[in-house]
Amino acid sequence: MALFPLHHSVYQSYQDMMDEARALNCSAMRAFAREMRAEKFENAWRAVREHCQGDVGKLCGVELYNETIQQWATILVDPTDPSVFRAQYYADNGFHGHACFNSAVETLDELIHSGFHRLDNGALVRLSATSTWQLGCEITSILQQINSGMLSFEEGEKRYQALLSRRSHLQERRCVA
Repeated sequence: MALFPLHHSVYQSYQDMMDEARALNCSAMRAFAREMRAEKFENAWRAVREHCQGDVGKLCGVELYNETIQQWATILVDPTDPSVFRAQYYADNGFHGHACFNSAVETLDELIHSGFHRLDNGALVRLSATSTWQLGCEITSILQQINSGMLSFEEGEKRYQALLSRRSHLQERRCVA
């Protein structure tokens, strides 16, 4: 079992800076270290560490939420290269991209550093069951077909407008019922 590092990198930097500031008796450096507000990073790190029971091997599948941008991320093994880990980003309307890292811990570290501070396992299952997610996936499919040359821009626009029209009619029927 591979164990988690005890602290998040920003928090560790904060601790190191505070130690150095104390050793140098430098109030300006202490003030700067306090401005880093590293506790939020450390709190997120601890929550994930506890969830995984300190075992790095349990990081795959962990889902985190970023309240500022209203987006989630899941840590996965990259399907194109099993030696790499992926942060898969998504919101309520579908997938929004990914980023690859050398280790699961590095992936977690970067996610927390990027504002993903709240553990929210089960988010992908919840979101993917919504009509907003389904609409987002259908729009993404149209965009992929346009980008791959399977559809002209004009045909893609027609399909997009038809999709929105169909969704609008469905919502109107729900309101009447």
